[in-house]
Amino acid sequence: MKKFGIVFSLLLITSNIFAQTVTSQHHNFQIEKIIDTDDVIWGLDFYDNETILFTLRSGHLFKLQNGLKMPISGTPRVYTKGQGGLLDVKVKEIQGQKYIYLTYSKPINDGAVTALGRAKLNLKDNKLEEFTELFVSNANSDKTVHFGSRLVFKDDKIYMGIGERGLRDLSQDKTKHHGKIIRLNLNGTIPADNPHETDKTFAKEVWSLGHRNPQGIDIDQDGNIWNSEFGPRGGDEINLIKKGANYGWPIITYGSEYWGPKIGSTHKEGMEQPIKYWTPSISPSGLLIYKGSAFENWRSDFFLANLSSRHLRRVRIKENKVIEEEELLSELKERIRHVSANSKGHIFISTDSGRIYEIKPLENKIK
Repeated sequence: MKKFGIVFSLLLITSNIFAQTVTSQHHNFQIEKIIDTDDVIWGLDFYDNETILFTLRSGHLFKLQNGLKMPISGTPRVYTKGQGGLLDVKVKEIQGQKYIYLTYSKPINDGAVTALGRAKLNLKDNKLEEFTELFVSNANSDKTVHFGSRLVFKDDKIYMGIGERGLRDLSQDKTKHHGKIIRLNLNGTIPADNPHETDKTFAKEVWSLGHRNPQGIDIDQDGNIWNSEFGPRGGDEINLIKKGANYGWPIITYGSEYWGPKIGSTHKEGMEQPIKYWTPSISPSGLLIYKGSAFENWRSDFFLANLSSRHLRRVRIKENKVIEEEELLSELKERIRHVSANSKGHIFISTDSGRIYEIKPLENKIK
């Protein structure tokens, strides 16, 4: 039978309620729940093949090893109202030493800002050591929304998304970090080749501007940086991130006010168009561009963790055009917060209900 548009997955529940078999367009796979907590699991990454690190938005960092969940001490104090809290976690090896990078909502006198820090992990004692705050944004607000903020590394540089904190016009303010993707050296200093490093009218950390609330970022096999971000009522986006580019929020958007009226227009000279937008919204959070070998027919596909639409969306992009989409795991009825892959190519998702699931390949691959 010919397939058109979005293909929906079929969930076949086995006798083990924690392991389920799923049929999809290009691969059959097994999904297994590996941890169950009581809070939003906002970020996760892999310290090694046996150890997952994950954050709870309430401010706690844990390691998961051999099925055991253990708290890690030494995390920074965080602001935990609304969407704020302990956010992304990334492991980066630098000259043989592994560092743990964390993004978080930092409390200040009149609200909170998005910040970045790093530390070394003492695995034996389960604690962070030598924690250093590398960057504190000026994206301050007394609102409790739109902190961002995912991390990705490219060429020993950090790319970090920061939300506009509910102050939409500041996404276009050159001096502010609201609604920006910033670029830093691994130690938090500013690279000399940033687009606005010599422009006194710009915050020097800024790589791109005009974002709303970017909660997904990853790099494709050719080294291009992509992000996913929330629109308002409609207008969720995937963007190809370019040096110094303006992505338009709130001047251009395909979204509307929550009470109905259109926001701005859809096009303006000098502002980038999204590669893909969704109206109505799907609420894309984490983004994974798959580069593993376990699911070879998914290589280079984009996976979006979606909140309000409660599914994992696979998107295939060719020559900067979406040619295929597939909804996966909607039967779980989970608000999926993040998606990542380990060195084996297994895919992991985290949820707002406090669960991590592992997606493993089956032998009966679909051609």
